[in-house]
Amino acid sequence: MGWLKPAESLLEPQGIWEEAHRDPPPDGPVPEPAEGIVALGQRVRGVRIGGKGADRVNELDLEARKALDCADHEWDLDNTFDFVPCALLLGIPLLFKRLDLGEGAEREELRYETKMYVYKLMTTPGLGLPLTWNQNGAGTPLPPIAVCRSDGEPFTSQDWACLCEFHEYLDENYVAKEHLWYTNKAEFKKWAVIWVKGQCHKKEVELPCAFPDIAPCLEDRFPLGMKVKAEGLAAKPELNGRVGVVTKYDEARLRVGVEFAPPYGLLSLKHSNVVHLEGGAAERSDRLLKDLEKRGKGMGRGKSS
Repeated sequence: MGWLKPAESLLEPQGIWEEAHRDPPPDGPVPEPAEGIVALGQRVRGVRIGGKGADRVNELDLEARKALDCADHEWDLDNTFDFVPCALLLGIPLLFKRLDLGEGAEREELRYETKMYVYKLMTTPGLGLPLTWNQNGAGTPLPPIAVCRSDGEPFTSQDWACLCEFHEYLDENYVAKEHLWYTNKAEFKKWAVIWVKGQCHKKEVELPCAFPDIAPCLEDRFPLGMKVKAEGLAAKPELNGRVGVVTKYDEARLRVGVEFAPPYGLLSLKHSNVVHLEGGAAERSDRLLKDLEKRGKGMGRGKSS
C-alpha cells in the first residue's frame, strides 16, 4: 500500500475565507505610499494608544483594558510620524509616533501586550523592527503612541479594534509563519467586512464603522427603510437634526440616499453625516436579524423542493 496523497486543503492555508494566498510577501522593505504624507501639516483625527489599562489589570478584563487604552484624539501631522509596515501591507497608510513617557505620577507606558502588538505592526517581514524602535530590546518601556493616517482620513477607536482583532484571529488560528499568507489587502478587506457586519448586529453599538474606504457595509449600517437623522452638514445646516428614511446607497462614494419631507426630497449624504435616532441601534440589529432569518427560511424551502 503506497503513501496516501494529502488533500489539497492541507497544502495551503485555509481559514474563514474560500480563497487563500499561497505565497507570503517577499522579505524586504515595505514600499511607502508614492504620494508620501498627503496630510502633512494638517490637523487629523486619530487615536492615542496609552497605558491606562495597566493600572487596572486586576479589576478589568482584557477587552475593557484595551478599550481604556485607546482614545480618539486629534493630531498635528508632521515629519516625526513613522509609516507602519504591517498596516501598509494591509492597504492602510497608517502612521505611529512615540509620545513622552512622562515622569513621576504622570509617567505612562504601554502594557506589555500592547507594546508587543505595536512592535509587531512596526516589524518588516525579514528585516525586523526599525533601529529607532529597537534600541534596547523588548524590555524597554514604550510610551503612549499617536496613531493617524497619512492621507488625512479619520482613524478611529473602531478602526483600531478591527485591526487588533484581525491579528488576534491570526494568532489564535495559525502559527506565526502562516500569518504572512493573510497579511495583504484582499484578506484584510474580507476581515473588515466581516467585523463591521458583526458589529451591526450588536444592539449596544450605536454607529458601527471601521475602515469605510475598505468596508463601507452601508446596507448593514443603515438598513433600507430605517429612519435616520442628518448631522454635521456644513453646506446645508438647515438639514441638521431633520429626520429622513434610507432609500438607497452609493458605496463607491460612501453616500447614503435619504428621503426627507418636502421641500428637500431625496438627498445623497456622506455616511459620516447620517446617524440613528434614539433606539436606532436596537432597531438596526432587529432588522438585520429578521432579514437573516427570512433568508435562512428561504434557503430551507429551496432545499425541500
